[in-house]
Amino acid sequence: MNYLLVLPPSLGDVNHLAMVWQIIRSLDSNPHFPEPWLAQVPPPAELKAGYQTLNDADHAALSRDKVKIELRNAARDHVEDMIKRGRAAPRS
Repeated sequence: MNYLLVLPPSLGDVNHLAMVWQIIRSLDSNPHFPEPWLAQVPPPAELKAGYQTLNDADHAALSRDKVKIELRNAARDHVEDMIKRGRAAPRS
C-alpha cells in the first residue's frame, strides 16, 4: 500500500485533535521514518505549527461563533492535507 496514513472520516473534534497529535509524535524522531522525509511530507515544524493553529482554532470555536467554526474547519482541512500529502509517495 502506498499510503502514508489515512485519517478516519468521522472523528469528532477532540478525537481528531488527539489523532493528529499522535501522528505527529509518531513521525517525529522515529527511527523507522528517518529524516530527510520524502518531499511530499511536510517537515515536523510545519506539522506542529499546523496542529497548534488547529488547536487554537478549535478552542476559539467553542464559543459557537460561525466565523470561528469556519476558521477551525479550514485549519482542520489544512492539517489533514499536510498529513495526507505523502499518499502518492512510493514506498521502498
